Amino acid sequence: MKKHKGYKGLSIFLRLLLYFALISLVTALVSGLAHYSRTATFIKEDMSRQIDVKLKNALDYFDKTYTANLEKDLLFMESSSILDNLLTVQEEQIYFYRPEVERQFIRFSKSNSKYISLLFIDSSENCLIHVEGNRIRRGYKSLKQLHAGDTLDRKIAGLYKRLKSELPRTILFEGPFQLRDKGMTMLLGITKLEPDIGGFGGAIIAHISLEDFIGYISSLKIMNRSVVWLLDRDNTVIASPDVEEMRLDPRSYIAGDKKADERTYIRFEDVTLGSDQTTLMRVVFSLPPDIIVSEMQETLFISIGLALGVMSISILMALFVSRQFSRPIINLVKTSLSISNGDFEVRASSGIQGEL
Repeated sequence: MKKHKGYKGLSIFLRLLLYFALISLVTALVSGLAHYSRTATFIKEDMSRQIDVKLKNALDYFDKTYTANLEKDLLFMESSSILDNLLTVQEEQIYFYRPEVERQFIRFSKSNSKYISLLFIDSSENCLIHVEGNRIRRGYKSLKQLHAGDTLDRKIAGLYKRLKSELPRTILFEGPFQLRDKGMTMLLGITKLEPDIGGFGGAIIAHISLEDFIGYISSLKIMNRSVVWLLDRDNTVIASPDVEEMRLDPRSYIAGDKKADERTYIRFEDVTLGSDQTTLMRVVFSLPPDIIVSEMQETLFISIGLALGVMSISILMALFVSRQFSRPIINLVKTSLSISNGDFEVRASSGIQGEL
């Protein structure tokens, strides 16, 4: 009989405990999933915001440090009266007017560390001005004397020919291209208006280092990881993250050969230059899957811990509430059994207020 009474009491207690435990489990799961979902959304949005801000900063940096200053210098040199004088004097007088133009070019070259050299090539393809920093080179006479096998000479000749067919004050570029002793560079040129007849008077060409911009790009990080790539307009790599096994090559995604999934994030913008705003380079933020997965794993662990904490507290509360509910019922059953056995002096006591 005692076994029968204990079984009945224990059955009621377990039923209530199981009901409350089930509710606790559902509550814990919902809380954990809600926390994971909110945090995961926040992480993705935060990454996206960081990338948008740093991508904009990179474009602004190039615009302020390169585009604005370099184009302003070229336009000033093109409209310079002393360069006009050089073009309008007789051939035998060029040697008297050239030093003044060279001094002006040297001032510009020294004012901006990004200039490697400055040249002026006239309409007859003669290089009248060539300065490097504060040095003057006068052995550089004609495009015909350029070395076809030299990368820089070939690029200068190519840019000059393109400028020759453009309207006055047109700005074009050539590059980027790598030089062994100069790093990554480019050429930026402007057509010079002939002051007498108004036609093509020559071209001012600046040889410019891109190493400063590459250094800035390399310093940009997301989640303390280098994830920025610099590509030319043909998607050839100019700069990439140092650690090869921890990077995601974005070229196939940009070309459309692959599609980014939820574990990858690729965002890029073009750096444009020149009168026609042609693409010079692409700044690409390419986040490999392990960055996002590692952040999501941390969130998942926190969510599981939160769920376990909620579930533990809920089970303890369920245990307490179940005992409170089951105790008066068990007492009532015991009292009923005592009465059925002939003990009419026994009294049922719940010990709590309310319906029970």
